[in-house]
Amino acid sequence: MSKQLTQTIKKVSPKDTPSSNRETLLTIGGNMELSSNTVIAAQGVLVTAAGNAIGVKILANTNAHDAAKLATKAMNKANSDGCKVINDAAVIVAQQLNNNVEAEEALGFPMTSATAQDAALPPKVVNGSMSQGDFDGTCDIHFDKVGTANEYSVKMTKGDPSVNADYVQIDNPSLTYTTSSITIPIGADYLDKPLWFKVTAHNDAGAGPSSEPFGGRKIQ
Repeated sequence: MSKQLTQTIKKVSPKDTPSSNRETLLTIGGNMELSSNTVIAAQGVLVTAAGNAIGVKILANTNAHDAAKLATKAMNKANSDGCKVINDAAVIVAQQLNNNVEAEEALGFPMTSATAQDAALPPKVVNGSMSQGDFDGTCDIHFDKVGTANEYSVKMTKGDPSVNADYVQIDNPSLTYTTSSITIPIGADYLDKPLWFKVTAHNDAGAGPSSEPFGGRKIQ
């Protein structure tokens, strides 16, 4: 036997998305403003204004996100260009100094090992996790750093996490990463769908085994 409850107005939660709350505030605020009750109408003006304020911040957030993506892309290009310039310079330095190791080191160039070593592939990445990013449409992923890794690559799927063929390589904001905490912009086709990730560690010996799938959360 069900118990009858006294119904009350359900509170709007800040845990809901800003766009959803904006729509709710503007709809209810507009209705309140049309009320013949002057007190309710006055409150409606405040509610509508609050809804419009959310909209302003949503637009600012979108612009900031777009600017951040452009800045990240420009930073990665400058990084790539810089590496090419110094690597080209290193070839010329080696030619001019006749491969004089001490002179090359004195200039600050990093040197390869003087002894041959058996290179080992990095181990599997573990303890992966994901969360909603600071901006709408972004995802933060985290995992334990691998001591022997130089960089990491990331794959993502919105399908069955056990089907390797469904994973796509993440290349935005970069194809590889040197940190174990990464923010990734999520395309519209992948929003509001459970996402799964795999991370692979890389070093001079090659790529290690991919991590186990992690995630399963929706990004808004």
